[in-house]
Amino acid sequence: MVLPTGRHVTPLWDAWTDGKPAISPYLDPVVSTRRITHFGHVPAEVVEQSREAVPHRQRKYGTPYTFNAVLAAQDAIAEAGPGWASVDDHRRGLFVAQDNSTTPSIGTFARGLTQLGEGREIDFGALTNELLMNGGLDPFTIIHALNNNTLALVSIVHELRGDCAALVQGESAAVTALQRATFSLRNGHCDIALVVGAGSYNEPLTLAGHYRLGHLSKDAGGDGQLRSFDSAQDGTILSEGAGALVLERSRDATARGATPLVQLCDTVVVSGSRGAGPAHIAHRYDDMLHQNGIGTEQLGAVLADGKAAPATTSPRSNCSPPCSRAAAYPCRPFGR
Repeated sequence: MVLPTGRHVTPLWDAWTDGKPAISPYLDPVVSTRRITHFGHVPAEVVEQSREAVPHRQRKYGTPYTFNAVLAAQDAIAEAGPGWASVDDHRRGLFVAQDNSTTPSIGTFARGLTQLGEGREIDFGALTNELLMNGGLDPFTIIHALNNNTLALVSIVHELRGDCAALVQGESAAVTALQRATFSLRNGHCDIALVVGAGSYNEPLTLAGHYRLGHLSKDAGGDGQLRSFDSAQDGTILSEGAGALVLERSRDATARGATPLVQLCDTVVVSGSRGAGPAHIAHRYDDMLHQNGIGTEQLGAVLADGKAAPATTSPRSNCSPPCSRAAAYPCRPFGR
């Protein structure tokens, strides 16, 4: 874990049990704001450890939050023990949930504006095209913005060449990455799987957008109850960080004498009280199977291409043909 509480699970658990939040005043080297008052910043010493976890020659291809992913993966692999090293790198799966709200950032434009000089008339359209389409003043902008940037960096640093997937669908991506990993293991596509989730909301334009929509608490006062996943939520404070875990089949763990920390049976997301949600979509799957005389025990999984929007996913589930033993990873809304 690489979180505002620090590195590893213990500081996070201590913060939970002690009721001590890890939020701090919002700080950014480029932007000063009075409206975004607090943020969940990863501690400076952990940021440096994340950077050091990436070989020097590969740092130009990543961003601070992808470095966090590399460090979280490093710690998860270490926790897995000798079982990881015994698996061929072509049988190591990697399933990544990546946030894409930080690149390209306002910092990219700030550097460009500085180089163009102060007091000059600027064509913002041309500047945007130069920066985003042609690489411009930062030739790695496009690489940083790729949806598989985190997956690529983690796979190179930690030598994973097996089954993989990179997902970028907000909060639902983490759940889907976990589902994708378990499916790969159950179907023998990999022998061990690394699941990584990483991202940051620390991009001024992104934070400003959430503020305008009323998603953020105005300050650290009030009753102190953020209730981020409750229908009576009064906002939240955004954060950054990364988490990683290693999964393997229980029989393989038993065979090598390992003591599993937890057994993952399935992933379930339950909707709240504010209208259609994941549970509503799941009922559509059940209805479709029933209409075609198929029992759930006959299926390995269901193939769907949900877009994290019930309005579009539900109608599609109505017209999906029956299928047996396919892949199933609907990208579903997951809290906020």
